[in-house]
Amino acid sequence: MRNHFPGNNFNRPAKAGKPNLEYFCLSKLLSFANCLEYKYIVPLFCPVILFNIRKILLTLLLCCLYCGAWATHNRAGMITYKHLSGNSFQITLTTYTNTNSSIDRNPVVIHFSDGDSATVYRSTDLVIAKPPDINTKMNVYITTHTFPGPGRYIISFLDDNRVAGVLNMTNSVGTAFFVQTILEINPGIGYDNSPEILQPPIDEGCIGHVFMYNPNAYDPDGDSLSYLLTPPLADTNTQVDNYLQPWASNYFTLDPVTGQLVWNSPEANPQGAATGIYNIAIRINEYRGKILIGYVLEDMEIIIDNCQNHDPTISKVNDTCVEAGINYLMSVNVIGNDSMDHTLDSIYITGTGGPFILPADSAYMSPDTGRGLGSAISTFDWYIGCGLIRKSPYSVVFKSTSANLVNPLTTLEQMDITVVGPPPLNLASGAFNNQITLTWNQPSCIKSCIGYFIYRKTDSSSWVHGNCETGVPAYTGFVLIDTILNPDSTTFIDNGHGDGLETGIRYCYHVTAIYLNSGQYDYVEGYASNETCSELNKDLPALTHNTVLATDNTKGVIHIDWVRPTKLDTVQYPGPYHYYVYRGGTIIDSSASALLSGLIDTSFTDTALNTVANPYTYNIEFYNTFKGAKNYLGRTAGSSIYLSIRPAHKELLLSWAVNVPWENLYYTIYKQDKTTGKFDSIATVTTTAYTDTGLVNGAEYCYYIQSVGKYYVEGFPGQLVNLSQERCGKPKDTVRPCPVILDLAKNCDSFTNALSWQRVDSCTKEVIYYRIYFSPSFKDEKFTLIDSAIGLNNTTYIDSRQVLHTSLAGCYAVTAIDSYYNESIFSNVVCSDNCPVYKLPNVFTPNGDNINDQFVPMPGYKFIQSIDLKILNRLGQVVYTTHDPAINWDGTDQSSNNAPLPAGTYYYICVVHELHLDNIIIDKPLEGTITLIR
Repeated sequence: MRNHFPGNNFNRPAKAGKPNLEYFCLSKLLSFANCLEYKYIVPLFCPVILFNIRKILLTLLLCCLYCGAWATHNRAGMITYKHLSGNSFQITLTTYTNTNSSIDRNPVVIHFSDGDSATVYRSTDLVIAKPPDINTKMNVYITTHTFPGPGRYIISFLDDNRVAGVLNMTNSVGTAFFVQTILEINPGIGYDNSPEILQPPIDEGCIGHVFMYNPNAYDPDGDSLSYLLTPPLADTNTQVDNYLQPWASNYFTLDPVTGQLVWNSPEANPQGAATGIYNIAIRINEYRGKILIGYVLEDMEIIIDNCQNHDPTISKVNDTCVEAGINYLMSVNVIGNDSMDHTLDSIYITGTGGPFILPADSAYMSPDTGRGLGSAISTFDWYIGCGLIRKSPYSVVFKSTSANLVNPLTTLEQMDITVVGPPPLNLASGAFNNQITLTWNQPSCIKSCIGYFIYRKTDSSSWVHGNCETGVPAYTGFVLIDTILNPDSTTFIDNGHGDGLETGIRYCYHVTAIYLNSGQYDYVEGYASNETCSELNKDLPALTHNTVLATDNTKGVIHIDWVRPTKLDTVQYPGPYHYYVYRGGTIIDSSASALLSGLIDTSFTDTALNTVANPYTYNIEFYNTFKGAKNYLGRTAGSSIYLSIRPAHKELLLSWAVNVPWENLYYTIYKQDKTTGKFDSIATVTTTAYTDTGLVNGAEYCYYIQSVGKYYVEGFPGQLVNLSQERCGKPKDTVRPCPVILDLAKNCDSFTNALSWQRVDSCTKEVIYYRIYFSPSFKDEKFTLIDSAIGLNNTTYIDSRQVLHTSLAGCYAVTAIDSYYNESIFSNVVCSDNCPVYKLPNVFTPNGDNINDQFVPMPGYKFIQSIDLKILNRLGQVVYTTHDPAINWDGTDQSSNNAPLPAGTYYYICVVHELHLDNIIIDKPLEGTITLIR
C-alpha cells in the first residue's frame, strides 16, 4: 500500500510506469481534490466511489482530460541518509521539478520497505533561475525514521509523472518517477552514512560538443565508491518503458571508479530528434571492505541544445598523494580559457568535493569563484590535518564555465587526493644474544594512530616508498611479522616468536603506523619508516647443510654440517661446552669440549632413514656448564628439502618445502634420463615450485632438487648446497570433460521426468558415464546424486522414483565422467513443476446404496496440498466446511448435528492450494453448484 496523497490510500497496480486507467484517473482526481482544497470535492465523490468506482469512470475520464495540463513534473532527484543513533537515520529526498507544472508535491510520501512510510513536508523550496535550470525548482524533504533492526532496506519515493518530451524513453509524461536508495544496517561492520551527491543532477550540453558530468560523490565514512550507469526506474526493479542510452557520435561512457560521465558527442536519435531532454540514472555503490553496504540511485536530466558557443578549456590537474600533518597546506592553481570563441565569454572557475564540506572549512577556492573575460584563475588551497587520513581518496571536481547567456558550457577536471599517514621516525635496531630490539619515535599524527605493523626480511634492500605507496608491498620481500595495537609502544623485540633468531643472518626492518580516524571503519597504513638492519654475533652454532645423500624407504641417508661459535663471551659463559644433536625430539649425537676452540666436531651423518616418505628436522643445541649447572645458550635448526609431486594432464607439478636458517638463492631441478639412468639439470628457479610439461600420461619420471644458499655475514661458507630426496611421479589426465546441455520433459500422467542431454564432442570423447543430480529446490540448489547413466552415447534418463508421485517438482543437473574419473562441472540446471489437477462433480446421491454416496473430487486429482471449501444452501447458510482435498461430504448439515439435508441444489466456494516448486503454494479459486439427489 502506498500513500501518494495525504488522507487517501488505495492499491497501486502491480506494473508501475503503465498505470491502469482506473488508477491513473483516481490519482488525478485526488490530485485535483488536493489542488482545490479537496475537503470540498472528496465528500462529493466518496459516496459514489465507495458504491461502485467503475460507475464513475466517465467522470474520471473527464477529470483526466482536465489533469492533462498538469502532467509534466519531475526532472531529477535522489535519496540520501545520515546515521543518527542506533537504527535511527535522517532521510533526505531531493527532487528537481518543472516550475511550469501546476503540480507541486507538498507533502510527499517516502517508503522504508519495513512496512512503514512517512508523509514529509518540504523544508527547502528553491527556484533556480539560471541556465540550464530555468523553469526548475529544487525541493528538499527531510524526515527521520527508526528501522526495526539489522537488515537491508529500500528507501524509495514514487511520483506519477516525469516531465514531458524525454527523448530516450516512451511517453515520459505518463511514466512514473521513482528513486530508491539501499540502506544496509549491519552493526557488525558499523553503521553507515550514504554518499553525498555534490553536483546537481541536472545539466545542459550541446550538439557536437563533448558533454561531461560527475556526481562528485563524497562518502563521509571513507567507504569506497563505484559508479554504474543504469536505466531510470518507474518502480522497484522496474525500468521505464523502452529506455535507450543517449545517442553519441563516438561514445557515451561512465568511469566506474571516478564517476566521470563523458558524452562524446550528442547526435540525432533514430527518430531524427537531437535537441531536447534526456534522462539517465547513475547508481553510486558503497563498499566497506568488499561488502556492498548500500547505494544511492541518482536520476538525472540532461538538456541538449544547438549551440554557437565553444567549450571552455581547463588546466590539467594530476591525482596525487600527500602526507598529513599539522597545518600542512596543499595548493593547486586551476586555469580556464575561452580562446576558441571570436567574442570571448566570461569564464568562471569553481570547485566542489569532499574537502569543501569537511569541518573547519579546511579547503577553499581563492577567489571563491574565479572570474575573467576569456580566461580565469582560482587557487585550490587545503590544510590537510591528521584527522583526514583515510584509505579512499578525496575527489575534487573543478569546473570551467563559459558565462554565455544562451548556452553556458562547462568543462570538468577531476583530481583525486589520497591523504597518507606519516611514518614512524628514526627506526633503529640492535642485536643481543638471539634477538634484535627495534626502537622508533612516534609519528607526527600520533592522535590518529592506533598502532604499528612490523615488517622483516633477510639482507638489506634499497627500497624507498613512492609518493602514493603506503605500507610495505610484498614485492619488496618484506613480510609482516607482528602487530602492535598501542600507539605509545615504540619498542619491539624480535626473537623469532620465542624460537630465537639465527646466527649469520642480517635481519632488516620497516615499521608502519596504522591510522583510524573517528567515523571511519577501515584502518589504513601510512608511509613506511626508514630501513634498519642488524645481525647476531657468531656466538651460537649455525647449521650449514642438511642434505639427502640416499633416497630409500629404510636405508636413506642425510648429512648435516654446522659451524661452531667463535664470538661467544667466554668470560660470561665459561666452559666446558656441549653440543646435542636432535632428530625430532631424540638425541642422536653429542660432543663436548672444555674450550670453545675444542668444539671441532661439526658434522653428523644420519642413516637408516625413510627419506622417501619423510623430511627430517635437526636441532643442534648448545650448552655450557658452570659450577655444575648446565645452561642452555641457544640452538640452530633446519629441515631437509622435501620434494612433492602432483600429477596433471601431460605434466607434473613439482613443489618442495624448505625450512633452513640461511637464505636459498635459487634451486636447480634434476630429472632422470630414462636411457642412461643419470640425472640431468632441466631448469633453475628462484621459487619453490616448477611444472614439467610435455610428458606422456602414465609414464614415470623421477626428480630431485638442489638448493644453493648463503649466509650474509662473514665466517660462513660461501655457498651452501643441499639436495632433496629423489621423487617419482606419473602424469595423468586431470582435465574435466565439458558440461553437457540438458533438457527436460515432464509427464504428469505417469509421474515421471524425462531427461536428455547433448554432448560437446570436442572434449567429451573419453566420457564413460554420466551422473544425475536432483534438488527439490531451485533456490537452494543442494543437489543429491540419484543415479548414473553408463556409456558415452547413453544421453537419456527417466526419473520414475516413487517420491515424484507426491511432488513432481524439482531441479536436475547432469555431469560427465571420463575414463580418468574426472567429473565435469554441472550442466545447465533444468526444473520441473507440478501440474495440479482438481475437479469437482455437479451431482451426488447420498442414498445409502454405496454408489456415489459422497461428494468427492473427480478421480485422479494430484499435487494439492489442501483446500478451503464451503458448501452453502439456497439461503447462503454454510452447511459444510473442510480442508481435506478428499472432501467426503455425505449430504448432512454440519451445523445441525449432521442431520440429512433435503435434495436440491447447493453452492460451493473453494480455494484450492496447489503445490508447486520450492513448496510455493498457488491459490486457485473454484466455485459452482452441486445437486444432491436422494
